[in-house]
Amino acid sequence: MIPRRRTYPRLLCAACLALAMFAAPQAAAAATPECRHAREIPTRSTVPEARRALLCLINVVRTAAGAPIVHTVAALRTAAKRYARRMVDERFFAHDSPQGTSVEDRARETGFMNRIGPWEVGETLAWAQDRSATPRAMLYYWLASRAHRSVILDPHYRHVGIGIAYGAPEQIESDSTAATYALTFGTRPPASR
Repeated sequence: MIPRRRTYPRLLCAACLALAMFAAPQAAAAATPECRHAREIPTRSTVPEARRALLCLINVVRTAAGAPIVHTVAALRTAAKRYARRMVDERFFAHDSPQGTSVEDRARETGFMNRIGPWEVGETLAWAQDRSATPRAMLYYWLASRAHRSVILDPHYRHVGIGIAYGAPEQIESDSTAATYALTFGTRPPASR
């Protein structure tokens, strides 16, 4: 049997995020430098910059915690991007889709788990609007949550896919400043030689 682990913390709503913001540890704030575009609300045209900013921030806090940095891999990026977009388009917010697919299913579908051997995947989800939707704010919210922080700082993970979709997974007054985030972390055995 192939060992695997699923980790699924998530933040569900802007109100939850706002409460978590006040609980963010001071150490996390001090450890997070200015990564380019980290304070900008993602728009349709700036999602790639927001993904790069979030990757920069994640690796800064992982390094500060003694965890190895994570690298973006196309398969996980595809899985995260598709899922964030799907949650917005279909107006749901959950780790398992309405059809019952899981993070493992999404990673397998994109070819991330096509090697024999142990693999692990983990996922964090969140959405927010206005200034709470910036990559910097989103990372603070996740770090304020023990469950999210444990996924983001897990030293076993070596890869990440970052999906950011413009808009909210729930009906809100205006999607104009909302963003939905999906982080899919993973590790897999090295390729055979």
